[in-house]
Amino acid sequence: VPAVPVPEFFKFSEFAPGGDVNGDGFFNEGDVVRYTLRVRHIGTTPISNAVLTDVLPGQVAYVANSTTVRTTA
Repeated sequence: VPAVPVPEFFKFSEFAPGGDVNGDGFFNEGDVVRYTLRVRHIGTTPISNAVLTDVLPGQVAYVANSTTVRTTA
């Protein structure tokens, strides 16, 4: 069996700091939610030219300049 890249994908959501506007603990209109996308490579060969895209629903507004990228070895 040839070695192949094997990525794992995860998506998490939580309130951004101060994002639960009405304090009820549920995601509601007007709340600010932080999404975390995690890609972990568990294969034996490198992954090259990867493109990660997350399409938001129409009623969700992206907060400009809020994307950060963190890589670990």
